[in-house]
This record gives sequence, C-alpha cells and structure tokens, in this order.
Amino acid sequence: MEFDTYAIEASVEATHWWFVGRRRLFARELTRIGLNVNSKVLDVGTGTGANLRLLRDYRVREVAGLESSEIAIRHCQSKGLGQVVRGDVCAMPFSNGSFDIVLATDIIEHVADDCIALREIYRVLKDGGKALIAVPAFPSLWGLQDIVAHHKRRYRMGPLREQMHKVGLEPRRSYYFNYLLFGPIWLARKLIRWSGVKRSSENEFNTPLLNRFLSAVFALDVSTAPFLHPPFGVSILVIAEKADKAAAMIAGQQATGIGIESGSPERFAYQWSFYPELGPLGFGSIEYFRLIRHSSYLHLRLIVLDQMLPRIAHYWPRATVERMMQDQGLVDVRLIWVNEMSWSAIGTKPRPISGSQS
Repeated sequence: MEFDTYAIEASVEATHWWFVGRRRLFARELTRIGLNVNSKVLDVGTGTGANLRLLRDYRVREVAGLESSEIAIRHCQSKGLGQVVRGDVCAMPFSNGSFDIVLATDIIEHVADDCIALREIYRVLKDGGKALIAVPAFPSLWGLQDIVAHHKRRYRMGPLREQMHKVGLEPRRSYYFNYLLFGPIWLARKLIRWSGVKRSSENEFNTPLLNRFLSAVFALDVSTAPFLHPPFGVSILVIAEKADKAAAMIAGQQATGIGIESGSPERFAYQWSFYPELGPLGFGSIEYFRLIRHSSYLHLRLIVLDQMLPRIAHYWPRATVERMMQDQGLVDVRLIWVNEMSWSAIGTKPRPISGSQS
C-alpha cells in the first residue's frame, strides 16, 4: 500500500465501522474453530495491526505476525501489538507445520501468484490446522481502495475455493459478507471514479454520524451473512482446513458443485449417520433442518431415496468404520472429510516383516 494509506488505516482501524465489524465477524469464526489462549496463531499481512488487536483481546499467548512493509510494522510496534517479522507471504520464514491457525485477511489479492501464497499457508499449518482467509469480492467493485492498496484482483467464490482445493486447503465454511452495503459501495465507487475525486484511502470518506450508522448496518450484516449465505457481497470469508496429501488428492478428483457449506464435519457426520434415530423420515431434529436447507436439489433427492429404501444403504458411525478396517488388518486408518458431503476411509496394508513368510 501507499505511505498515506497506511497512515490513515493506522489512525482509524480501532474505531472505523469496517474494521470494527470485521473484527467482530472474525472473532465469532475464530471461536467457532476453537481459538484459545494456547493456540499458536500466525497473522499473515498484519497491516497496521487490526487482527493483532483482536488476538491481543483474546489473550492468545503465541502470536506471530508477518508483514512485508516496514511502515506497517512500525505502526504495529507503536501500538504495542507484539513482534511482527518482515517477510513475504510467498516465502514465509517459518517451519513446516508451525501453527494451529493462520489468519490471511485481505492479503492474497496483493501477490502476483496467489496459488504460491496459498501453498505457503498450507505448509506452515499443522495437520488439521485451520486458516481464516478473507478477500475482496467481485471485479465489478474495483475502485479507489483497490488501487491505493495495490490489489492485483478481486475474487468470486467458486474459483477461490477451487484454488484452495488444489493446494490441499479444504474449505469447510465459506460465504460472502458486507452484502447489505454492496449496492451503495458499488455506486459510490463509480461516482468517485467518474468525478475524479482524489483521496489516499476510501476510509477518509467518513464522519462520526456516518460511522455510527454504518457500524449498525455492518453489525447486522456480519451477524446474518454466516447463516443467510447471500449470493453476493463486498468480501468473501473462507474457513479452510489443512488436509493431508491423500485428502488433497481425493479433493482434486471430487466435483465441488454439490454439498453443504455450513456445519462442522463431525456434527454433520453424526446427524447423517443415524437417520433411524431421528424418526421415520429423519425429521426429528432442528439441526437436521438447518443442515438440509443448504443442500442442492440432487442431494435432497438422494436423501429422500435413502429414506424410502433404507435397505440399500448403511449408515455407520466413524468409530465403526475405523474398527471394521482395523479388523481386516489395515493400519493408519483415518477418515477424511471430502466434497463437503461424505467421508473417505483410508487405511494402509502393512508390509510383511523382512524374512517372514507372506
């Protein structure tokens, strides 16, 4: 970003409606994925410290920051937000499998090859670690802030999720947010461009009264977007999990058009593995309704078929599948969540001990 843009961001991020609302949203998602004081967390592209402020409020003990701009690092230090290392998201100075959680919010759109950045995020995560990734959405919203922040692109949901699949980051939860202000922001950016108004940042277009109003609107937005899954928004949020190499290979072979974006895999597997316990038609749980409302027509049709013809399918708990495979002599048995709608059971046939009879 440009020098003046950093200065403006540093001065407003504590109270500006966008930064405050975004921290509120990130806090909920981090709580959902299990952030605690003992989590080892990396904030990639700290900027002037918006996420570091959030992690400090959570009292997380082990937090690392990475930032390419010396100017931004100095702003973080002046606020007492901890140590930030200077480095590149495409070549991070951290060992493999170092972090439980990586935050990469509004960072990968700054680099020429975002796939390299995503691979680096995958590399530094521990197995099963989570990444919270946020990016600007919709090329039609390109405007002043993209220019002064030196963005390379804005994203759409489908291509972004595909890129994550390719590097082994499995999207567990994703949605657009800042959808209530999509129209006004689109119009404002067009007017700014047509009028030729010069500013160092869009954050300068604000007053105390406007900030209070937009804070209320954005608070409603970030409270509802995770459940409504609006088809558009100014930004995209994705929670992704580091899959092992076998899972990454399977994910690359799976179609991604059918599935459910909300609900954790563990809870999802439990609900869908015990249909008989949910009543004759499986409608005995409010959670069940919450899950199926995101299903495609094809997926719902398959559910109905399974309920009407229960003898053609088995619904086993994870523990049962693991035990069945182990009973057959397989080792290193693990179940991997793929395609957001099913589990893949993987086991290894042990090699005979050298010199023994096969």
